Amino acid sequence: MLLGRSRTLSSACSGRSQATRGRERLAAAGVPGPGNLTHVPLDFEREALAGGLGAHGFDPSRPSVVAWLGVSMYLTADSVAETLGAIGSFAPGTQLVMDYMLPGELRDATARRYADAVASFAAERGEPWQTFFAPDELTAVLSGCGFESVRHVRQREMLDAALWDRQDVLVPLDLSRIAHARTRG
Repeated sequence: MLLGRSRTLSSACSGRSQATRGRERLAAAGVPGPGNLTHVPLDFEREALAGGLGAHGFDPSRPSVVAWLGVSMYLTADSVAETLGAIGSFAPGTQLVMDYMLPGELRDATARRYADAVASFAAERGEPWQTFFAPDELTAVLSGCGFESVRHVRQREMLDAALWDRQDVLVPLDLSRIAHARTRG
């Protein structure tokens, strides 16, 4: 999760070891972090987002942009809802961008094959996919957590259609979506 407010960025990762590995990989690759970046290792299943961020200087009373990517599918539905509730209580106008996995019946054939191949691999390594949303279900959760103007974006909609005309494995799947929402106010 990356949160931006004025000139400060906070990065909250799902788990302390993941945060450490991420920083180590960036350093090994010679990628400097911005001087205004604060890493906040956070276990979304056991720790409250607001407390973790607040302990590191994040001010939820100021509008922010929250990018919560690559996390929701690994958490329980309760933890996703709790985290979204915390973000939904941030200042009016705060924007959220998150990705989420579709349930099997909403995936296309390519995405089902990919999920069949990858889900068990992730589970064997201790990170099973736990939470899936249909777009209307996530809209309801977001609305209940204080968000409005929810928009769901498919992979195919993220780029010009001509760029998807390819013959390799990098074709868009209907496996996950991006949601963009704004807090009420």
